[in-house]
Amino acid sequence: MRATVVPLLLGLCACQPAEPVEPEFRDDTHVVLKRSGCLGLCAPYEVHIGPGGNLVFVGRDRTGRHPDRNEDGEVLRQYALAYPHRRAMFDLIFSQAYAELEPVYSAGVSDGQVTVLTITDRHGTRSVSQNVAACLRDRKHPGALPAVAAPGKPARWVPDVFCETVELIDTASCAAYWSAELEAPGDQADPRLSPPERCRTQ
Repeated sequence: MRATVVPLLLGLCACQPAEPVEPEFRDDTHVVLKRSGCLGLCAPYEVHIGPGGNLVFVGRDRTGRHPDRNEDGEVLRQYALAYPHRRAMFDLIFSQAYAELEPVYSAGVSDGQVTVLTITDRHGTRSVSQNVAACLRDRKHPGALPAVAAPGKPARWVPDVFCETVELIDTASCAAYWSAELEAPGDQADPRLSPPERCRTQ
């Protein structure tokens, strides 16, 4: 059902863009962020961003009692990405640094969270995935792992532009907060349980 619902919702939203789009905005662009689960600690979800910054968040309700749960056990939220956030996202995904990303960064760990960012525009579709491998900015964190490299080449860290783009989409789209609703929170003090006003549904 998800494969049908999300494009339909994005199509309906596209009739009335969230805000006027400047000419330099490539408004034929669709961005999809997918994050998998990991050992029961990460809630899997997807963020679909279509023309005009119209966005759909899709996640499976793991509590079994979310008030917005549909018949398929999923929570869908529609949201309009604000102009400054859209502009920042476009600046990142169409930067030279992003263009130089490799398609896969994996630390070789099978049970960690996988993050996939897919961009589709007039030139085609391109995906970049990250599996556990840390970004360069996080290399000094305890337990940080670089991506496995080809034989004979040194291991490498994920370029920061990828983590910056995912972080921007997660926060600007409210996915970082909504994902906390998909499973029973273990910590009532988790800041995600008190989302900013713009992320609260009526």
